[in-house]
Amino acid sequence: MPKRSPIAPPPVKLRSRPRPPAWALPAVLAGLLATSVLLATGKNSRPPTQPSPPASTPNVQTSPVDGMALIFIPAGPFPMGSDQGDPDEKPVHIVTLSDYWIDQTEVTNAMYARCVQAGVCQPPRKTASATRSDYYDNTLYANYPMLQVKWEMASRYCAWARRRLPSEAEWEKAARGPDGRTYPWGEAAPDATRLNFNNLLGDTAPVASYPLTGASPYAIHDLAGNAWEWVNDYYDPNYYQASPASNPPGPTQGSTRILRGGSWNNYGYYVRAASRSAAAPDDLDGTGYGFRCASTQP
Repeated sequence: MPKRSPIAPPPVKLRSRPRPPAWALPAVLAGLLATSVLLATGKNSRPPTQPSPPASTPNVQTSPVDGMALIFIPAGPFPMGSDQGDPDEKPVHIVTLSDYWIDQTEVTNAMYARCVQAGVCQPPRKTASATRSDYYDNTLYANYPMLQVKWEMASRYCAWARRRLPSEAEWEKAARGPDGRTYPWGEAAPDATRLNFNNLLGDTAPVASYPLTGASPYAIHDLAGNAWEWVNDYYDPNYYQASPASNPPGPTQGSTRILRGGSWNNYGYYVRAASRSAAAPDDLDGTGYGFRCASTQP
């Protein structure tokens, strides 16, 4: 089952701070220089508490199949992983990805229903959410994230929509941008103005409910909270130690698949952009898993 708890944070593990790897030394020196400049000018060196705006006006295309808005992610490097998270998030390593496109929101109930009506996708075994008995079938929730999706169901939908599930690296870059921020919006702590998490609403929210405060640098929504999202990769806790530096495809085999982003009932530790979780591909979970798609072409 995914690592999550809506009640209390995991115990703090006391450990000495590791020395940065050789490739990180230029960044470390640059950070020290920037800090000295801030101190000299008397400016506050703490991260801003306001959400960072998107890096640029997003390049958007609309899918002719399901109506999803696709956001262009330009090629380039970003720091993947976290030295402050769980062991499977280490080490931080620079990953370079080619251009790709990714869904701006989680796939919604209405979008998934189109695939079911086309005779391609399997309807969910359970049509309820945590508090709504008719979640999938009720048009009131048409713009809410699709839940109760197995990995294969998510993969089949993306293929029908002429896309695919994103790789774990693609998902993380879309969430944290090239600057390696902790959360999609930056460094400010999660709260009710930025995302649906920590059981604040007791269930899912409509997709893109936090467009100004919770979006990633590329103006992508709901990459923290609301619904866990399947990605393509198998899970290997040690994969980062030998991950390719360019377009990592993930492990070639495994018994579980990666889930990212946390859910409406997870507290802040699990909605970090670097946090990793995993589940059996046929697991539906009590609260339900969702997904978004990606593509090399729009």
